[in-house]
Amino acid sequence: MSKAILEIGYTKYVLDLNDAVTLLEKLSAAEVYEEKYVAGSDHTHHIYENISNLGVLKLMSDSMYQMAKLAGKPAK
Repeated sequence: MSKAILEIGYTKYVLDLNDAVTLLEKLSAAEVYEEKYVAGSDHTHHIYENISNLGVLKLMSDSMYQMAKLAGKPAK
C-alpha cells in the first residue's frame, strides 16, 4: 500500500496514504481550543474555527519506505 509522510508541527509521521488523508480530513473539521491566562485574573477558554496550516503531506515510494524502515532509528 502507498505510504505518506505527514508532518504536523516538528514531527513527521509515516502512514498509509488513505489514513493520512483521513486524518487531515478529520483535522480540517476540528475546532481549535485555547486556554489563556491573563495576569491577575482567571483563565479564559476559547474555541474557534481552525484556519491554520494543518500539516504537510508527502508521498513516499515503497522502496524508500523499505529502505528507511531497514535503517531504523538514527543514532543521536
